[in-house]
Amino acid sequence: MEKSISSFQDLADQTEMGFGTVGNTSIYDYLKFKSELDNELNSFWSKLWKGVNASQIADANDGFRRVTDSGRKFAFLWDVPIIEYKILNDPDCSLTTVQSSIFEKGYGIAVRRGHPIRDFMSMEILELQDKGD
Repeated sequence: MEKSISSFQDLADQTEMGFGTVGNTSIYDYLKFKSELDNELNSFWSKLWKGVNASQIADANDGFRRVTDSGRKFAFLWDVPIIEYKILNDPDCSLTTVQSSIFEKGYGIAVRRGHPIRDFMSMEILELQDKGD
């Protein structure tokens, strides 16, 4: 029976499903850095780095293609908003994600100084943050 993956710990602890991310990106560098800080060979970070380092993914499209072509045997680690967008727009409803995140980063929206939409956008973003969205 196939064990479901519901967390990054589950992913790190198993050997049946491959996983990875695009090389030389912020998440790739983050996992490498965390693994180098951790001296234990079989720690959470070392296992994640080993899995990521074993996969050669050219770009995000390649990562998503590998997920869909693998028959549920590959997990792609990428930016949460992009993964959520892909899930919402997946015509086959075949993609899913774990609820936790191992790498948080913020996003910004550039608007010309003095543009009338600037204050409106800032207030809407703050409101979304307050709601937890």
